[in-house]
Amino acid sequence: MKKILLIFLFIPFLCLSQETKKPFDFQGLNWGDSKTKVNSTIPDLEETKSGLTKTTVLNFLDASILFELNDNSLKNISCVFKKQHGNENAFIEDFNKVKNILTKKYGAPNIDELNWNNNTFKSDNDRYGLAVSSGHLKYETVWVLHDTKITLNLGSDNSKIMHTLTYHSVKI
Repeated sequence: MKKILLIFLFIPFLCLSQETKKPFDFQGLNWGDSKTKVNSTIPDLEETKSGLTKTTVLNFLDASILFELNDNSLKNISCVFKKQHGNENAFIEDFNKVKNILTKKYGAPNIDELNWNNNTFKSDNDRYGLAVSSGHLKYETVWVLHDTKITLNLGSDNSKIMHTLTYHSVKI
């Protein structure tokens, strides 16, 4: 009788632990979707050497999105946020807004770091934007899902602040 009771208590636990993981979805697209599917799902895409692109609004910010395919199979989605600011700290505010949206959707990030190459501005939060534009500081936040790695970055390329978001298939 005790064995039967243990089995009935253990079965719900097994069912919960075997929960099917939902595949990643980006605006109705899944990893492995064909070029035809991407074109029919996302209107007004332009074809480039790198893939299919579109300028749009993503997470309330102007962005260029690149859909990369490998052997006619969607494998990577890259977003470059285009908003320019007179105050460099406003880029950090944008980064945090996108990070909060992603955290609500995917949970706490696996990696959430400030990477300093030069500590000159480290003790002055009001100058973190300047530190980013100078290449002294890079923000990096990463979520790892069962089929997707999501990376949100804020850094600098030749004194130009770059705010990017990348979704990458870990299986394709």
